[in-house]
Amino acid sequence: VGKSQSFQRVLREAMGVANTDSTVLLTGETGTGKELIAQTIHNLSDRFKNPFVPINCGAIPETLLESELFGHSKGAFTGAHRKKVGLFARANGGTIFLDEIGEAPQSVQVKLLRAIETKEVIPLGTTIPQKVDVRVITATNKDLMKEVEEGNFRKDLYFRINVIPIHLPPLRERVEDIPLLVQYFLTKFQGDGSSGLKGILPSTMSMMLEYDWPGNIRELENRIERALIFSKGSSIAPADMFPEKFETSGQEEEVDEEFDAITDYSTAKASFEKRYIISLMHKCKGNISQVARIAGRHRPEIYKMIRKYKINPRDFKSSE
Repeated sequence: VGKSQSFQRVLREAMGVANTDSTVLLTGETGTGKELIAQTIHNLSDRFKNPFVPINCGAIPETLLESELFGHSKGAFTGAHRKKVGLFARANGGTIFLDEIGEAPQSVQVKLLRAIETKEVIPLGTTIPQKVDVRVITATNKDLMKEVEEGNFRKDLYFRINVIPIHLPPLRERVEDIPLLVQYFLTKFQGDGSSGLKGILPSTMSMMLEYDWPGNIRELENRIERALIFSKGSSIAPADMFPEKFETSGQEEEVDEEFDAITDYSTAKASFEKRYIISLMHKCKGNISQVARIAGRHRPEIYKMIRKYKINPRDFKSSE
């Protein structure tokens, strides 16, 4: 979900590589949606009818990771009471997504390199290679080149998985996508809205546009889900979305009296529009071109709105 140039670039690159078998390395901060992009690449490929198998390499102990990836035979080690099919074999004909590849121990990195290059896996406890037809997509939030230089990641594996790199921008660099993402998650968590949908107060949206979102889209999703659960009003207030800001300052839950007093749609729309533009003017320090880009509108439309609401761009030139 997004209309920003940076996100549209990611989608174009994902669509461009979908029908190839080249390995893809997705980079970006935690919570930027790397698994979703990996799933999108798979869904757009000729392999879409076959399995998409994700695994977080950092979430499985080193002693178990090799068995998870490549499988094992019965009796291969203490506790191996039955044969286990590895994830590479389960993904046969489809795609395996190796998330947090930078967390994989060197002992596993060697075998990953062999599996990618030869398209074969050797389960623990056997010496017989098994052919696998798998598209490999990897992801990391680390600087893998730095990890290579520090001796934590194999250089040969790095160049093998970095055939097609796609970088996902953090949410703070795609602010114009926040309103779209908010609407998407509101709909996701509230179903068909048969019992009445909650919205977002303009003051809440203003705070969301100014927030840095260190946890990116995952944090946005979590905050919206929590706000919907604990919000007592018909709309999500700033204190519902950012309770820590109000708890630490001792303020009571904010009530947007101006907005609550509005009864007709046109007045409510104008109220939101004015506050939205003022918020963007603060963020962009009065730069009309930046405001237009974030809002997804042409500059003449922005000029029309600032005239309509008697907003002076010079008032924001030195705003912090």
